[in-house]
Amino acid sequence: MKRIILGCIGAWMLNACAPVKQNGTMEDMFLIVGSYATPQEEGIKVYAWNNEKGEATYVSGLKGISNPSYQVVSADGERIYSVGEDDGLASSSHALSFDKSQGRLTLMNTQLTQGGAPCYINLSPHEDYVVTANYMGGSISVFPLEASGRLGENVSTFAFKGEGVLKERQSQPHLHCVEFTPDGK
Repeated sequence: MKRIILGCIGAWMLNACAPVKQNGTMEDMFLIVGSYATPQEEGIKVYAWNNEKGEATYVSGLKGISNPSYQVVSADGERIYSVGEDDGLASSSHALSFDKSQGRLTLMNTQLTQGGAPCYINLSPHEDYVVTANYMGGSISVFPLEASGRLGENVSTFAFKGEGVLKERQSQPHLHCVEFTPDGK
């Protein structure tokens, strides 16, 4: 079994699944990289990552999502959730299935976040909700997950109010991250 590492233009990595040793060495992992891209480009790319050599080899890419800048992976590595970091009404969240044997992503469905420029996405500890931090307008979107892992249609959005001392940049809240409490409540 290959484990999955997520990456984005912000140069972060996350070890999402435990490695498997084969013949005394670590098996290759997947590196999933999101970026700012048009829907016509491969905004999310899958690489085979060799941990011992520190090398990445392109495997596949996914077109059809505008600015998929940030992702989160399910515990079993079979689903990946991504934001579409666009402004205004085009802002979106996406559910993807991941075929670990082939290293291929498939778009399952898309829902609008109802909040601008979602820059972070997270999966609840029980994997029954996905949340996004929407940078523009300072809101959080909460999506229930269907049994298939698809994003449910009943999105709830929670907006915050406030401003900072630098009126040009801080006329509204700008959320960067949303996390669940350690006890999952």
